[in-house]
Amino acid sequence: MATLKVWLQSDRPEIDTLLRALRELQPIVVEVYSLCNQLTDPATVAILDTIEADLAHHEQRIASLYRSWQQTKIEEAPTTPPIESVL
Repeated sequence: MATLKVWLQSDRPEIDTLLRALRELQPIVVEVYSLCNQLTDPATVAILDTIEADLAHHEQRIASLYRSWQQTKIEEAPTTPPIESVL
């Protein structure tokens, strides 16, 4: 997580930051979910469930931001004029 914090504070383009955050969050969400299924202590499982739900929620929000950015880039893409035949 410290690496992610340093990376987030660097001068990278915003989209790179979103992608990096997604790459960092996705395996953590999976690991916490798996850990919840392995443990039997109800208090620990409840805490980890809350953490997993929060992380998954943030992962979805970041993914939505990324999809919005992609859609904006698609809409901004210049259209090429039709090729005219030369005869």
